Amino acid sequence: MKESIFLKAFLALVLHLCYIGVFAQAPIDMAAKLGIKEDIEKLDSLVVRKLKKDNLLKDFDNLRQIHVIILRKRRNSRNLTKKDWMDYSFLDFLEPEYVKVREKKIGKKKKYLYALTFLFTLDGHRLEEYTTGLNYFNLCASDMPKDLLSLDKNDLIFTSSFDPNLYELNKREYVVIKDNVLYGFEDFSDCEKLIPWETYISSKYWE
Repeated sequence: MKESIFLKAFLALVLHLCYIGVFAQAPIDMAAKLGIKEDIEKLDSLVVRKLKKDNLLKDFDNLRQIHVIILRKRRNSRNLTKKDWMDYSFLDFLEPEYVKVREKKIGKKKKYLYALTFLFTLDGHRLEEYTTGLNYFNLCASDMPKDLLSLDKNDLIFTSSFDPNLYELNKREYVVIKDNVLYGFEDFSDCEKLIPWETYISSKYWE
């Protein structure tokens, strides 16, 4: 009798774990999906080299980098529906942009991720920003948005346009993948609170 009860309990536990495994959302690893993990490390190194050559920034210790990766919809991919935006399917239709950079006056250009990199101190003061391919930093002295200070190294910010009806072709919007959940916002300089993805997408005008 005891063996029968134990067997039933064991089978119930196994079925429960299988249920969780089937229905739990798989981790969203966009860097792996896009194959850009090495490209991000390469970009880190590029920015560090640029920092060492900058008279104003080279004396700062332990500056942190946050890259905003510029993604675009893959060419020749199908038109996306509201459902694609809601259930994260649109992530499968994005690809990174690249730019070629010549670090020395004489030398070959190397391909780097096209990104906007924010540099800030450990206490959250944002100092400068660097766009891949430029030979200078842009001053942006301000506090880093609170919701972005806690980003882990594995959290990814990317930008693209999510205007469903293409009214604003050059509009840039930001997406954060944090703790396996998507959030959106439109103004990086004034992002005190990330907007839950469903709320963000539902606010769009859908014909």
